[in-house]
Amino acid sequence: MLTFVYPSWYILFCILLGIGYAVLLYRKDKTFGEETRVLPYLLGVLRFLSVSILAFLLLEPLVETEEQIIEKPIIVIAQDNSESIRLSKDSVYYKSNYPLALQKLKENLSEKYTVETFHFGGKTADSLRFDYQLKQTDISELFENIEQKYYGRNLGGVILSSDGIINKGLNPEYAAKNIENTVIYTIAMGDTAIRKDLIIQAVHNNDIAYKGNEFPVEVNLKANYLSGKQVLVSIWKDGKKLEEKSVTIQGEQFIGTTDFLLPADASGKQKYRVKVSEFKE
Repeated sequence: MLTFVYPSWYILFCILLGIGYAVLLYRKDKTFGEETRVLPYLLGVLRFLSVSILAFLLLEPLVETEEQIIEKPIIVIAQDNSESIRLSKDSVYYKSNYPLALQKLKENLSEKYTVETFHFGGKTADSLRFDYQLKQTDISELFENIEQKYYGRNLGGVILSSDGIINKGLNPEYAAKNIENTVIYTIAMGDTAIRKDLIIQAVHNNDIAYKGNEFPVEVNLKANYLSGKQVLVSIWKDGKKLEEKSVTIQGEQFIGTTDFLLPADASGKQKYRVKVSEFKE
């Protein structure tokens, strides 16, 4: 497409300028005599063209080209590679037939979509893996990686394959808001049996604390089938334990709260870590 800095009807003036210049220059030119009467007309035409083209270029014409690139929608397949998968009753299937089925799904989707694959535990990594050796599961970190990598791109959907057992990061329901404009499909692995488990369900604190004062921290715990166990809940900063409390789990399905009161002894944003003691079956 040809565009101009100045109005396109200025081209008419370029043509008139070329005609006027050629007429004024050669209309009464007798230099070449009668025997070469054609030559003044030829030179007039050349003068017309050269002046008109130069004037046309002064209009600063621009040639715009438009290139259309059709990009297939991107489908992300993310595989949970944590060890809780192989502890389920279907562990043999997940190590043998399941990887073949997921690879087949990838091949079928590749006909219409650009398929990219990841496996995750505590961190997200490229490609699919099915050894189920990772000790942590952080789905929120997966969603954060997807949001950063595919921001502004044509992300058609995310296929999340997991047993849903997490022991690190944010609640996936909240973390999924990072990619809220993308459809998340799930492949449910594992089983629905409730296992012995202890998690920090939530941590609540004030957004602002003034230096020299104390501020409250509320830690919500959730435990399954650990009735009668003693839990140690501690808060750490810069590798130093600030405070620790013991909580007795009561009942097979336990939800409890532990309160701390910490000193605000430094300015700016501070990072704290909340830990709970581990249990071995």
